[in-house]
Amino acid sequence: MFDTHLNYHLRRALSTHASLQEALLYKTILLETLFSRNSDTLQTEKIPFRDPDGLPQVNLRFIVPRPGSNQGHPALRFDVIDLSEKRIKSWSVSLPQSRKTNTLFRTYIRSYNPAYLRLRLPFMGLGIPHCSHMSKTGYICASNGFYNCIIDTQSNRARIFPEDYLSAVPMHYSKQGNFSSDSAYWYFVRWPLAGWADLIDGKADSVPCQVGRVSLEELEEEVLLEIDYQEETHEIACSPDDRYAVFCTFKQELCVPYPRGSFFSSRPGYRLSHQAGIRPQQLVTMDLNRRLHWLTALPAPVIGHHVFDPDDPTVFYSSAHNIVFHQMNAILEGPATLFKLRIVDGHTSIEGKYSDDRFMRIFQHEVFHHKGVTYLAVMSYPRYLYILRAADMSLYRRIDVSPEQEIECRDGGNALCEKSKGIYFTVNASEDGRYIVMGSDVEFLMYDMGSDELISLGGHLPRGFGIGESIPHTRTCGE
Repeated sequence: MFDTHLNYHLRRALSTHASLQEALLYKTILLETLFSRNSDTLQTEKIPFRDPDGLPQVNLRFIVPRPGSNQGHPALRFDVIDLSEKRIKSWSVSLPQSRKTNTLFRTYIRSYNPAYLRLRLPFMGLGIPHCSHMSKTGYICASNGFYNCIIDTQSNRARIFPEDYLSAVPMHYSKQGNFSSDSAYWYFVRWPLAGWADLIDGKADSVPCQVGRVSLEELEEEVLLEIDYQEETHEIACSPDDRYAVFCTFKQELCVPYPRGSFFSSRPGYRLSHQAGIRPQQLVTMDLNRRLHWLTALPAPVIGHHVFDPDDPTVFYSSAHNIVFHQMNAILEGPATLFKLRIVDGHTSIEGKYSDDRFMRIFQHEVFHHKGVTYLAVMSYPRYLYILRAADMSLYRRIDVSPEQEIECRDGGNALCEKSKGIYFTVNASEDGRYIVMGSDVEFLMYDMGSDELISLGGHLPRGFGIGESIPHTRTCGE
C-alpha cells in the first residue's frame, strides 16, 4: 500500500546529506512506545445552560474541539452544544505524549523555514484539531496532523487511527474529513510527512497523495485513489449518495513573493505581490464508484471548504478564501468567492458564484433549508453574516453582527487580517433553518431568520464559553 511513499522517501534520502542522521534519529523515536494500543478511557461531563427558559426552542446540535484534561493529563475535549436539550455534553480524551511527537516533527522539518515550523507545529498532534465532526450514530472524528481521533460516544471508547501512526512512513492528514452517508466510514486525504514539508519549502512540485476511508468499527482502512498532487488539502467532502468526493489544494502560491519586511513597513513590495496575484488551483473531483478522478481549474485562489447540496448530490459549494498566510498572520488579497459547482458525466463546471467588496476571508459556510428554500450561510471577516439564495447565488441578507471596523483593501489592494477578540467565525443552522448560530473566541450569537433579530447566548451558556482562542471550526452534528 505504501510502496509509492516508501519510494519517495528513498529518493529523498539519497538526495540529502542529512539522511543518515535523520534515519538514526527517527529509529530512536520508533523504539519508544508513544501510546498503548488499548482504547483510552473517556471522561464525560454534562453542563446545563443557565436560564434555559429564556431561550427559544432551537433544534440544533453542533460540536467544537477544545483543550482539556483527562485525569490530570493533557487532553482534547469535544463539546456538543445542544440547544434543543439546553445543555453541553463533553468528552475528554488524553493526548499522545507530545514531547516525542514534537521530536518526530522536528526530525522531519528541522532544515525548513523556522516561521513555517512555528506556524505548523500546533497542528501536528500537539494542539487542538482544526475541526471535529459528530456522526448521526454518535462517532466523533477529528484529524490532528499525524493521526485521527475516533471516539465512540455510545460505548465510551476512544481510539487513534492509525494506531501505529509513527510507523515507517509518517503521514500528514487533511484537517477535515467526512462521514459516509451511513456513518460507517470516515474519509480522509493524506501525504508522506516529509513530502508535505518539501512541497511547502519548494523542494518538490508534487508528492503521492492518498484518498482513503477507514471503517469506524474495525479501523480497517482502504485506499481509494492515489495521485501526485500539490500541497495539502484543507477538507475532503462527500456527496450525500456516497458517489462523489471533492477536495482542493490549500496552496497559497504568489506569483511574486512578499518582501521580508512587515506588512506596514514594506507596502510597495506587498502592493507588487498583490498586483501579480495568486496562482489558481485545480479542484479534484472523484467518482468513488468508478474510482476515477478529474481536475477543474477555478478562477479564484485558495480553496478551503466544500459543502454538498443536501437535495442534489451532483451540486456542491466551494469557498475561495483569497488569503495568504505570512509571518504568523493572514493577508487578505481581496474579496473571497463562493462557487456553486455541478458534476455531470465526468466533468465539473461552475454553475454560479457570489462575491462583493465586503466578502472577506470565508471561514466556513453551511447549506440549509428555511420554509422550502435552500440558502447558504457564510461568515465574512470581520463583521458580516451573509445569507445567499442557493438557486441563483444571489444575496438574500447581509447582517452586521460585530462592531469591528470594516476591512478595506486600499492602497496596495490587500489588507492584514488581524486577530481580535469577539469576531465571529463559525456558523451553524438549526434543522428548520430559522436560527443561525455564530461563534467567536469568547461567546456565541444567534440570528433569527423569522424576526431578523440577533440573540446573545452569553447569558445562557457557561461564562466565557465560545469556540476558544485556537479558533477551530464548529460542525453541525450529523453532517
